[in-house]
Amino acid sequence: MLTSSSDNFELSDDSKLKVQIENCWLFVKNNTMERFNFTGDWEFGMDLKEFIKSNSNWGDNLSLNRNDISIRVKIVDFKSYDPDPLKEQENTLNYILNNQTSVIESLCKAVDKINIDFGERVGMYDWFPAKMNPQNLGKILLVRELEILMEHKNNFAYYQYSCTYKGDLEHGLIIVMHGNELIEYSEVGEMDYGGVYKDLGETAKNFIQVNKTKRAFGENQIHKVLPKYKKFKPWQLEATREHLSNLLRRKENETLIKIIDNNDWDYNYQFSYDNRSFIDFAINYGNLEIVKHLIGKGADFSKSILSCGGIKEVVKLIVENGGNIDTLAVNGKTPFGNEVLNYGFVMLRLTSISEKDTVRYRPALNHVKEAEHRLSFYLEMGANPNDCDGQGGDFKSIIGGRWSRNIELLGKIFGGLEEMISKYSPK
Repeated sequence: MLTSSSDNFELSDDSKLKVQIENCWLFVKNNTMERFNFTGDWEFGMDLKEFIKSNSNWGDNLSLNRNDISIRVKIVDFKSYDPDPLKEQENTLNYILNNQTSVIESLCKAVDKINIDFGERVGMYDWFPAKMNPQNLGKILLVRELEILMEHKNNFAYYQYSCTYKGDLEHGLIIVMHGNELIEYSEVGEMDYGGVYKDLGETAKNFIQVNKTKRAFGENQIHKVLPKYKKFKPWQLEATREHLSNLLRRKENETLIKIIDNNDWDYNYQFSYDNRSFIDFAINYGNLEIVKHLIGKGADFSKSILSCGGIKEVVKLIVENGGNIDTLAVNGKTPFGNEVLNYGFVMLRLTSISEKDTVRYRPALNHVKEAEHRLSFYLEMGANPNDCDGQGGDFKSIIGGRWSRNIELLGKIFGGLEEMISKYSPK
């Protein structure tokens, strides 16, 4: 596990003073300083040229000559109805925006320390340069996101980089900074911010107390956009989504119908997390009454066939009301096309098991039969086996491209599919 904290990187008083002086100097230059303009979006792309230049040296970006990809920025929102970020968060963004050269140089110094630490842990030192600089940083580190935290001191918020790291491609890396100083780092998913709270000293208890008191703030309700920017804060959307999901799961349909009929929530709103809307949640929880009610109210279900998970009653309901059974999923396949792929996998498993293996053969055979039932159902609902990808790719092209070398397996798969398809072909 790759972790470290401020235990290893205690700031001296001189270093702290240097950060404060640099920060104060920044805000004296009001006439020439570029200012961040908040417009109500808490996640956005930012044209940080020095970081973009560094990222362009990373693997695929370098080979494809990609040097125009903005840096994704996320401002952690505080649970309140104040529509703006904390002033300390804006200060930090302005500092980064106007001091990119020194900021990226400080990141290089941080990565130097991380490289040495990681090298000691794995016993390998030959994969990273002896000293990182803005020209070679991108060969070791790809900055995927810059996140401005709520915790702050000396008028500036802490911030963190979420990165792909050559030393640990599987887990990635989180690096937490304040000004130009490294505070702590860890694998993605392992960060506990102990270094931040140690660095905060006595004021840490204030942030801990606020987080506790705000934990249940705004729960169990439908939220409205904030008037200043006519946009939600991210925590409002998460709370609304959680509330709707709980009502759907508990089938509190009387309450849900009131929400729909009173227009308390835009039921066509797509949550950015997975681009799903109210009707998709209702489908996911198998709440047919609400699905029917939403369809009756005119909810958009043009993509909702993809949320059905093969549940026959829901698929029938969507198709009977005009839904397209051949809607393309994110992988470019129709529901039938994806079931064809699944059929190939379960057939592959079945053919690899001897019939004499009484423990494994029967379950594998059952999986094949279940796949055949789903394929037959989609055909019954009108799925087109000759266009499984929206570009005229039939079921054979879907399977053949994956198992072209296994002729015997392909013969069995094609034979099974052709027999099913013939039952639903026009006479």
